[in-house]
Amino acid sequence: MLQLSSMLALDFAYLDTFTNRKDTAWGAIFCNEKQPNYYDSNHAHEQQVIDEVIQYFQSKHIIPRFYIYETQQQSALIAALLARGFHYEELSNPVQVWNSQIEQHIQHPDRSIEIVTEDHFQEALEVERNIWENGNETNVAQVFKKQFTNPAFTYYLLRENSIPCSLACIFQH
Repeated sequence: MLQLSSMLALDFAYLDTFTNRKDTAWGAIFCNEKQPNYYDSNHAHEQQVIDEVIQYFQSKHIIPRFYIYETQQQSALIAALLARGFHYEELSNPVQVWNSQIEQHIQHPDRSIEIVTEDHFQEALEVERNIWENGNETNVAQVFKKQFTNPAFTYYLLRENSIPCSLACIFQH
């Protein structure tokens, strides 16, 4: 299990690849005015200063969002946000840390996994655009292109019966 400090360092390094970070005394605000509707580009991390975060994002005409870690210990913050009209959803953390062991797996002749290159970037982008949580197509395309060209990211495309159906990403920090 990752410790919170390690998780935040990894998360911030990832977010820094496509949004701008403003460090504050209480946490951080992430903002990219060129992508106002892309979830990960515009949000705040941490407790206290709800008014400051709301004012900051509203001045840029962006919906304010908070990402809250260790939610079981943040009931007062969550209650305060709910009282201010915020909505709340709990998402599982998609980060996996490799244990340096290669597992044996069964080969499926109708499945293939390949590194995404310029040759099939468009196919990978279409898979990414079909994930509704990622936002609208324009924002998804902008962020995906930026990540694809960043050397910290390696994308893999899964095909079943030659049809692109899923993406995986390795982010190296």
